[in-house]
Amino acid sequence: MQSDRLDKALATLNNNLGPILHIERIEGGVNSKVYKIQMTCGAIFALKLYKPPSRKDKRKRHEIESLFLKHCQEQGIRVTTKVIYEEPNEYWAIHEWLDGEKPNKMNSKIIQEIIKFLKELNRVPVSSSMFREIQASDNCLSTNDFIANINRRLLSLNQLILNRSSGRSVAALIEEKIIPWALKETILLKKKIDQKHWNAEKRIDLISPSDVGIHNILQTSNNTYFIDFEYAGRDEMAKLIGDWIHRPGQNITKSLEEDFLNNFKASFPEGDSALLRYLDLKNIITIKWLIIKVNNLTKDNIYPATLLEENIEEFLKKNITQNE
Repeated sequence: MQSDRLDKALATLNNNLGPILHIERIEGGVNSKVYKIQMTCGAIFALKLYKPPSRKDKRKRHEIESLFLKHCQEQGIRVTTKVIYEEPNEYWAIHEWLDGEKPNKMNSKIIQEIIKFLKELNRVPVSSSMFREIQASDNCLSTNDFIANINRRLLSLNQLILNRSSGRSVAALIEEKIIPWALKETILLKKKIDQKHWNAEKRIDLISPSDVGIHNILQTSNNTYFIDFEYAGRDEMAKLIGDWIHRPGQNITKSLEEDFLNNFKASFPEGDSALLRYLDLKNIITIKWLIIKVNNLTKDNIYPATLLEENIEEFLKKNITQNE
């Protein structure tokens, strides 16, 4: 099916824009497939083949990203790609090509661009936007949502415990460190449910790109661009802050975390309660990303157990030490 869609998309390009000179698969994404298409006329496009909805994952990725990019255009945002042509029923689209590089770590300049992007994205309240009824993937709006999210993810680790039960294994790390830390933090969060900043009327929802991080940023000599909005939708402000800061691979130091929070507060002065919720949630969000990291590293048994243990130990040492 994937090759059929690719053939149809290439035929459309060829029929409407002329002969194709070169096709290159862009590595990196685990969801959709992206190709760099160079035409003989010199034009370059990005062809994106979206994962179709399924019984297990009903999310209409192409539709969500198309709506998000349309919203960006309506708000005058110029730091995302543009859709040139799309085939909704075939789940593919042709975008303009952005010739940039992904940064290898976060810095103050990128943080400023992130906050500016989020501010422009939310000029219109989410309740008045096309995303008022579209939830971001993995969205959480209350303490109960966050706790349920962690409990669901902990269940996914059971098989790892069963499969790796000898010595100082991944299973031992899960049983001795990850699960106790997760349970401790969920208990602490439950105790905060009655605090004023957790009242429902204090909650602030935003239009969120959802799959946030430097892996979805491209930098050119003139601009910082944001890409990949298949998971976008309505989400809670504190969770969005936490995902930007605590996703693995960002290399965010304590100083950069403070920089992010200060920039966010300056751009969203109404978000004081969200910043307080973020402080309550930062360990929970870190644990969520740790569990995702463990599942990704153990998928298909690609990495040897010793390398997995070293990687997880390093993450735990850094994060438990910082957050105790």
